[in-house]
Amino acid sequence: MRPHENRIVSLTGCLVLAYPGPPETTNCADETFHDWHLEIFEKPSDHAPQVGDPTPIICEITPRTERIIYRDGVRIQSLVGFFRLPDASYRATGHAAQKVRVTGYLLWDDEHNGSADVGSTVQDFSKNGFHHPWRSTAWEIHPVMKVEATK
Repeated sequence: MRPHENRIVSLTGCLVLAYPGPPETTNCADETFHDWHLEIFEKPSDHAPQVGDPTPIICEITPRTERIIYRDGVRIQSLVGFFRLPDASYRATGHAAQKVRVTGYLLWDDEHNGSADVGSTVQDFSKNGFHHPWRSTAWEIHPVMKVEATK
């Protein structure tokens, strides 16, 4: 564990995009027992990611924290501007991305530390429809413990 990884941090930004993560070994490779990825941007956007757009900070709600966040009355659909669907297309939620404060553990995701994943702006889209790079840093908030709408 890296020295900073045991710290609880908060990040405030605009929740532009959310989507279910892929099956992972930490979640028993289960397609329904998955993390939710939240893409937090400095500014709101009226569109899903496009070439030239800034890349986000990644925050992940795990299956173990999802219930707590839901019990607190948080509904991601009411806060996010766009959902990424399983076919990698995007669906607008019908409202602007909301400003949120996300609180959780700081995590270094070394699996996503290469130039294909990390960069300041979206350069291209792969054949499977995902934007690259797709994050501004390998640091992320994971697991997310709390999501709050802010002004």
